[in-house]
Amino acid sequence: MSVTPEERLWAMLAHLLVLIVLLVSAGIPLIQFVPPAVIYFVYRDRSQFVAFHALQSLLLQILLLLLSWAFVAFTFITCGLGILVVAPAACILWVTELVLLILASIHSYNGDLYEYPFAGGWARGILGI
Repeated sequence: MSVTPEERLWAMLAHLLVLIVLLVSAGIPLIQFVPPAVIYFVYRDRSQFVAFHALQSLLLQILLLLLSWAFVAFTFITCGLGILVVAPAACILWVTELVLLILASIHSYNGDLYEYPFAGGWARGILGI
């Protein structure tokens, strides 16, 4: 797949802007969905490459939000004792997300179809790549 420098830039921004928003907003939920959603809806008919990267970035954020809700529910169900498991798991999850966002930003800027675990295959299926 041949991609233009503009497509590579927007694909990278679909990942990198999530990271920037997460750092600037101090993790305020739902704000991190905005950049990849806007990029996806703008580029879904223009560039399959950009649409793929933006959609998988958006899907990853949805998966992480659902997992966060599960962590909160687990903590409530265990009357707070679940925090002993949830806190380290949340830290590991945050570092993993950080690494994945950086890797995806680099690969997409290089013109690669880098895939996130789970979300990448899901995005491929939706877009028919």
